Amino acid sequence: MKARELIDRYNQGFRDFSEVDLSRENLSGLGLTAIDFTNANLREVNLSCSTLNEGNLYNVNLNTAVLYRASLSDVNLCEANLNGASLIKADLHGARLERANLRDADLTGANLNAVSLVNADLTGANLSCVSLVGANLEGANLSEEFL
Repeated sequence: MKARELIDRYNQGFRDFSEVDLSRENLSGLGLTAIDFTNANLREVNLSCSTLNEGNLYNVNLNTAVLYRASLSDVNLCEANLNGASLIKADLHGARLERANLRDADLTGANLNAVSLVNADLTGANLSCVSLVGANLEGANLSEEFL
């Protein structure tokens, strides 16, 4: 699927984009509230400044994706692959990231307030200047320099 088709279908009211392949597409600046990207391939996609609040991104592949300043409040990212993703200044308030792969992700300045990172892998992740008020880190694998 290409970005243009996604935008057209979303604007027509379609929200279920489960298992689509949008790898390497530019989706920056889009409003995609309540979208369902379950099991989708969004590898290397650009979602900078996009809004995906209340979306379902369960088991999504966001390997090396760019989510700079993306709004991801209350998103389900359980079991998502965010390996090497750029989440600089992203708003993940209230998001669920249980068992997510955040290895080597850059979360500099991200809002992780009230986030569930239960059993998430944050090995090598950059957590500089993140806000973790009320976050659940139970069983999370953190880099030694963060501990």
